[in-house]
Amino acid sequence: MAVDEALSAQMRNALSDQTGISETTMMGARAFLLNGHMVSTARRDTDGTALFMFRVGLDQMQDMLSDPRLFPARMGKRVMAGFLRCAAETCDTDTLRSYLARAIDHVSRLPPKPEAAG
Repeated sequence: MAVDEALSAQMRNALSDQTGISETTMMGARAFLLNGHMVSTARRDTDGTALFMFRVGLDQMQDMLSDPRLFPARMGKRVMAGFLRCAAETCDTDTLRSYLARAIDHVSRLPPKPEAAG
């Protein structure tokens, strides 16, 4: 896994009108956070596949899985509840913004992080 600057720029551009976004590197990916909560990531997998991940929550996960471009995110063999991935090549700008809107909707309802409350 590796941070991919082109993918990160694509995600950054799609989030450009959203306030409260910050970035960090975690688990080999560029993570985008809203008020300290992860919204999405952009990374290149070890096999070279460019991937986006979205934190959509359990309440939206099943509905969104009807989109054939999305699949459950995994960490090792464990499914990450409430997180979905898609191959970046299947995700045009409008689709990326649509997925991000769902992730932002979920994350904006989470309680403030202690370090962000203040």
